[in-house]
Amino acid sequence: MTATTVLFVCEDNASLSLMAEACMNAASDGRLRAFSAGPRPSSKANPAVPRLLGEIGIGAAGLSPKSWEFFALPHAPAPDALVFLCESAARHPIPSWPVPPVSLVWPVAADTEGLPAGQRLRASLRRIRADIERALLTGVFETVATLRQTRMNKVARAPFDGRAGFGDLVATG
Repeated sequence: MTATTVLFVCEDNASLSLMAEACMNAASDGRLRAFSAGPRPSSKANPAVPRLLGEIGIGAAGLSPKSWEFFALPHAPAPDALVFLCESAARHPIPSWPVPPVSLVWPVAADTEGLPAGQRLRASLRRIRADIERALLTGVFETVATLRQTRMNKVARAPFDGRAGFGDLVATG
């Protein structure tokens, strides 16, 4: 069985989604592989991210902002799940994949709005780790993998008449 691919998304892919990618890959036992991206990626990562991850024993090597369009390229890993860490990112039209990923919204940013700037990122990291731990314990991503496999089976069985696109063959949600 292949690993379930999770793409964490925030607007600029400079902080929240990078931390989620690192935390998920550190917590997963190989059943999941996490990536991160954003609809409007920053040119560089927030410099506090490697320091905060290092404080909890998680490496930040290889983390960098990137567009989620990268994951729609033919040889890129197609996500089974999109996990939006801020509601604004969830409002963007998603890239096109032959089989649409399952979308989840974990509004981490909303929980930290009232905190002083210096505390927001640390509080976000705590929330991200707790959400990932809860998802792993409850089997959320196993359910996602099952839903996505069902979608792939529908696409594979659907007759092709030259008019319908993949989006017409697969129900969303």
